[in-house]
Amino acid sequence: MMYLKGEIGLLKFIFGRPYTGKTYTVLEKIKADVLCGKEVVLFVPEQFSFNTERSILKVFDENNPDNITVLTFSRLFDVLSDKFGGICGKTLSD
Repeated sequence: MMYLKGEIGLLKFIFGRPYTGKTYTVLEKIKADVLCGKEVVLFVPEQFSFNTERSILKVFDENNPDNITVLTFSRLFDVLSDKFGGICGKTLSD
């Protein structure tokens, strides 16, 4: 998991063995930032997106906060292509 704090562009990696509190630490930092009104973007591997979104909903008691975005790399591509026009380059040849 990577935790990105948007306002200062700080990228933090949290490493550790299983069951050492990594997910808890990330969720608590997200909760603190969201309660302060900050925008949070959370990058997760594709296979963990559903569980991550479910964990966030548990932390906020099923209230879906508007300033949390959970992105996988494929979702990030979709967001960027929607914003900047998608793939519009010319191919060199077949």
